[in-house]
Amino acid sequence: MKFDQLPGSMRRPRRFGRRRWLAAIAVIASLTVLAPTSSATATAQPASERAASAPNRSVSGVGVGPLAWEPSITPIYYGPKYGEDKIQNRTRAQRDHYLSNCEEGYACISAGEGNGLYTVFKLFSCVRRDTLAFVNAGNIANNQDGSHPAVLLYDKNLHLIAKFGVQPGIIQAIPDTIMYKTWYVDIC
Repeated sequence: MKFDQLPGSMRRPRRFGRRRWLAAIAVIASLTVLAPTSSATATAQPASERAASAPNRSVSGVGVGPLAWEPSITPIYYGPKYGEDKIQNRTRAQRDHYLSNCEEGYACISAGEGNGLYTVFKLFSCVRRDTLAFVNAGNIANNQDGSHPAVLLYDKNLHLIAKFGVQPGIIQAIPDTIMYKTWYVDIC
């Protein structure tokens, strides 16, 4: 007769072995120790102390907390051939300076970081690019030449939602409603 066929009273009871008990106790102990310490430190300090102890980024003497989000455009072609760039953590005045001085032949686009700072993108190449975290505070300085007349913004289905023509030296605002919908940028 096989073990499975024995009546219940004749079967050997299944034991929870010593190793399993020790492993279970170790897991419970680690969860008990780790869980309260991570939440206790977050709630035990007043907000002012947490802000004071947080790592600050200093940009031109302005102390700012960690990024709320990081706007991104990919790909960006760095280097001497194209000269594209991504400049992060800039104040409004610095952003306006970068946009006002956007080089001829380039399109410069800025997006807010959610913490009062901005990221500026200096773009040259005619490539459709993906955007990430384009949420608010968008601006464009389109200083391209006549062969590349517009900055085009597309939604997730590649429908054109905005077009910004060449206007050297003029900073054009991108409405937040357009920024929310922007998934792709093409500067040609």
